[in-house]
Amino acid sequence: MEIKFWKISFCVLLACMLFSCDIVERDGDWDPMLWEKVDYPKSGEVYQVPASGSTLTFSCLNYSRYWFSHAKEDGQEVLPPYIDYLAYPLIYGDYFRAEIHDNKLSIVFEPNEGAHARNTYITVTAGDIFHTFKFTQAAQ
Repeated sequence: MEIKFWKISFCVLLACMLFSCDIVERDGDWDPMLWEKVDYPKSGEVYQVPASGSTLTFSCLNYSRYWFSHAKEDGQEVLPPYIDYLAYPLIYGDYFRAEIHDNKLSIVFEPNEGAHARNTYITVTAGDIFHTFKFTQAAQ
């Protein structure tokens, strides 16, 4: 009787160990960031910003806390030094300013009075998950 108890206990313990391995979250297994659908003009994955400038607002639906990873203006890294290192709620470049408040990301683009379109990439993170917003601002 006592041997049966130990055999059953061992089998239950072994089964728990085998099945618990699949439950553990591995690096890179984070859910992608989901964003509230917005009606901004897009070309593929790139948001189109008018030459006159604009403010775009996005809401993350499945992460309540995220921060800026980095940004690029026309291929040039914006970060550092244009970031608030205390909590990463603000990043800005020569012609954009982006802020995070709770789950909302707001990006203000200054007017483009130049002859060339501007390309801006802003990447946010919530740890091991990243999302990059891509923008092209028309020229005057």
